[in-house]
Amino acid sequence: MRILLIEDDMLIGDGIKTGLSKMGFSVDWFTQGRQGKEALYSAPYDAVILDLTLPGMDGRDILREWREKGQREPVLILTARDALAERVEGLRLGADDYLCKPFALIEVAARLEALMRRTNGQASNELRHADLFAAKKQRHARPRQTYRHAGWRTLNAETKRICPAGITDA
Repeated sequence: MRILLIEDDMLIGDGIKTGLSKMGFSVDWFTQGRQGKEALYSAPYDAVILDLTLPGMDGRDILREWREKGQREPVLILTARDALAERVEGLRLGADDYLCKPFALIEVAARLEALMRRTNGQASNELRHADLFAAKKQRHARPRQTYRHAGWRTLNAETKRICPAGITDA
């Protein structure tokens, strides 16, 4: 599993990189916000560990930009900012998890594994399965098209009502 680590503290960054590497992760580590931000565009990553207080560019701005540009990699914020408002803001900006310093490395690894297991590398606001589309933020779902099948009830995408088969105009 390839991890992008953006952490400016040399002791913490080295500890995470060394520890996760021993656990079988491949870790690319950047200490500057802008460098780390650009790294996500240049290589495929399974997940990102992102500090918020970084030189060059704030971690929240990095996360906001990534999500606005459609980057879907799961992001674990790892920071000393532990106020409830900070945690909520980070998650609402698009982080998939938030862990405060100090931390145990084994917990970081377990959270990364859980993120990748849940999202399969996709941290999207949209769920798609076969012909069903669901927008999590807007809390609605709709089929991509209306189906007609004898004996089945179908969802009419235009009226958003369940109709007996044969009544829809699809």
